[in-house]
Amino acid sequence: MNNLLLDFGVINSISKNKEELYNNYFLNIPNGLKENGDYAYNNDKKFTLGKIENEFFDFELENPYNNKINKMALHSINQLKPIIDEAKKIYGKNRIGVIVGTCENGSDETKDFILNGSVIYEKRILIMQSLNICCDFIQKYFDVKGISFTISTACTSSANAIISADELIKSGIIDVAIVGGADVVTDTVVYGFDSLDIVDYNKINSFSKNRKGINLGEGAAFFILSKENFINTKDAIMLKGYESNSDSHHITSPDTEAKSTSACINNALKKSNLKINDIDYINLHGTGTILNDIMESETINKAGAENIYCSSSKTAFGHTIGAAGAMELGVCYLALSSFNKEKILPRHLYDGEYDNNLKKINLVAEKISLEKLNNCMSVSFGFGGSNTCLIIGK
Repeated sequence: MNNLLLDFGVINSISKNKEELYNNYFLNIPNGLKENGDYAYNNDKKFTLGKIENEFFDFELENPYNNKINKMALHSINQLKPIIDEAKKIYGKNRIGVIVGTCENGSDETKDFILNGSVIYEKRILIMQSLNICCDFIQKYFDVKGISFTISTACTSSANAIISADELIKSGIIDVAIVGGADVVTDTVVYGFDSLDIVDYNKINSFSKNRKGINLGEGAAFFILSKENFINTKDAIMLKGYESNSDSHHITSPDTEAKSTSACINNALKKSNLKINDIDYINLHGTGTILNDIMESETINKAGAENIYCSSSKTAFGHTIGAAGAMELGVCYLALSSFNKEKILPRHLYDGEYDNNLKKINLVAEKISLEKLNNCMSVSFGFGGSNTCLIIGK
């Protein structure tokens, strides 16, 4: 029996809820990626980032939870609060779990404490350094008592959180999960990726011969995953299958032979009892680095998906790191939902100059509507050779 995604809450650089995400990405050409001088080197290098405006964060949470990660997660999950309240009535708070994917835990706030004269061993700073602080905050704020933990597997973090939530429900440990991810643009993230020479200072241009690298972004995306449609929503989408593997090829570079990444897709299809031609749309990892483009085009072709429509949502709102898996599955969820009456596909925003040295990918480079849109796939590939594939459908 497939578990169900009942609803989706989100915030990123182009939207503060799912309605805005649909309108600003599916129907319009977004401007979520903008030049940002906050991290400039003597103003001669300005990064293009998918940042949420600073005004959004202008409110306080109780200590030690007062950080940007928790503020974004709270905003996203508050969109799901009526469902959470109903789940507590039906199943009880002990049967609702919280699983979060992230790579952050308040490093900017900790830096500010230190620069303002605080010391690292202050209790609130030590607690904020816990990677589980977002999970703990969500569990406390929404008063749920089921199993709670964090997954941090780089860019696959929140995709793997969704897999873990599904397995917990199928194992009978919980009945409902609040599951997703949150991540934020920080000094560590920006300068860390820049040190690898994989950042594009202009807009990301995945799969173009002119591509130069990543645009980083931030945001939060969460789902209610449940064993049944207890709210009788017409937008309940099945989590049909998934696979996660790790090839340990390199600490930062993907395996361009795509052995493990293509196996990840093939195994997810087997678990879904689907064939590749049953998939109507694929949301790509699409970071815009040369090695990712080579690996991903090889992956798509080895999986027999070269004719399936594909796009990378990172071209609209950037690479949201630990939140990316859930964020991009949210795009797939909206594609299948009742919002999308015209069956419009999410667009791949780039200069249109496909790198012909790559193997073929059928990119959604213009507005395209399908007659049939029943199954979507989202793939995430992270540092250290972490690979994840999620398949959802009607």
